[in-house]
Amino acid sequence: MSTATHIEPKDQHPQSHVRNDNKRRKETVNAMIMAKTTRIPMRLPVPSILTPGRRLYFGFDVTKDFLPDYAKKYWMDFHTFGYENANEQALSLSGMTMLRWKTGVRNLSFAMGIPDSTSAAHGTETTGYGEEKDMVPLLAVCSSRLGSYEHRPTQEEFVRLEAAVGRPAQWWIDYESDYHPYSSLKTSPAPEARATLNSSVEIHVPDAITALAIPPPREPMHLPVPSMLTPGRRLYFGFDVTDEFLKDYARKYWMDFHKFTCENADGDTLLLTAMTMLRFKTGVRNLSIAMGMPDSTSAAHGTNTPWHGTENDMVPLLAVCSSRLESYQRRPTREAFMRLEAAVGWPAQWWIDYESDY
Repeated sequence: MSTATHIEPKDQHPQSHVRNDNKRRKETVNAMIMAKTTRIPMRLPVPSILTPGRRLYFGFDVTKDFLPDYAKKYWMDFHTFGYENANEQALSLSGMTMLRWKTGVRNLSFAMGIPDSTSAAHGTETTGYGEEKDMVPLLAVCSSRLGSYEHRPTQEEFVRLEAAVGRPAQWWIDYESDYHPYSSLKTSPAPEARATLNSSVEIHVPDAITALAIPPPREPMHLPVPSMLTPGRRLYFGFDVTDEFLKDYARKYWMDFHKFTCENADGDTLLLTAMTMLRFKTGVRNLSIAMGMPDSTSAAHGTNTPWHGTENDMVPLLAVCSSRLESYQRRPTREAFMRLEAAVGWPAQWWIDYESDY
C-alpha cells in the first residue's frame, strides 16, 4: 500500500509570512480596540426630585483622609519607592489616579454635596467654603447633567469602585447653586427634599436618553509613538507642570465653577479641583498626573522637582496618555488636545517614565 507524500510548494515570496503576521496582528489590535470602545454604561435611574439650580451628584461621601490613606495602602502597586517624602497633596492626587486605574472609572472626580443623615452617620461633614454651613466631600461618578451622565461607568467598573470605597453610593444634592449667591437662600433645597432624595420614587431614564448615554464614535488624535527603547519604562505624552500651575489654574477659573471664593480652600482641594476643571474645560477626560524623567525641556521650564526615588529629580506631568495600548487608545481628539495645550501654554512631548517596571 503506497503512501502519498505531500510536498509543500516552494514559497515564491519569503516575506509573505511576515506580511501575513503583521496583518493578523493589526486585525487583533483593531479588534481589541473595538472591544474596549464598545461599552454599555451602567443603568442608573435619576430621582424624581426638584432641586432648582442645583445638579445631583451620584457618588460616595468620603473624608479628606480617604484619598491619602488609599494612596499609602496601594503605593507599592504603582511605585518602586516609598511615600515617606510625599506630601498630602501628592498623596491625594495619587489616590485619585490609583482609584481611576484600579476600578476603570475614568471620569471619577471630586465634588461637594449637601450633608444628610448618611454623611452624619459616616462622619464626612466638613466646614463649607460658601454660604452653607457644612458640606460633604464626594467622589462623584457622574452628575444628573446629560454631559456627565452619558460618561457614567459600566456596572463592572462601578462595582469595583464601590468595593474600594467600602460603602454604597447614593445621589447627593450639589453644595452650591447655579444661581447668583445672593439668591441662594431662595433656591436652597428644603430639608424634606434632602431627606427623600434617595428614598423617593425614581424615574427610569427613557430609551431615547439611554441611547444618547452611549457616547458616539470619536476619532482620537494622530499621535506617533517614538521608536526608542526604554526597557521597563513606558512613555508618557503630556505637559511638564508644577503644583503651583494647578493651584493657580484653580484660582483663576474658580468663579467659573463656584459661587463662592477659594480663600479658604486648602492645597489638596485646589489641586483636585484644578484637575476636574481642566478635564471639563478641555474635554480631555483621561487627563492624569504622572512622573517623568528630567530633560532639557523641564530644566528650561523650571519643573524639575526633588523626589524620593531611584533618581535625584522627577518632573510632574499632566499626562494625556502613555505608550501602553490601553492608555494610548484612550487618547483625546485633536480638538480636545488643542484646548489643553492652550490652557497649559506650551507644547506637549513624550517623556520617559520616572520609575521602572523592574
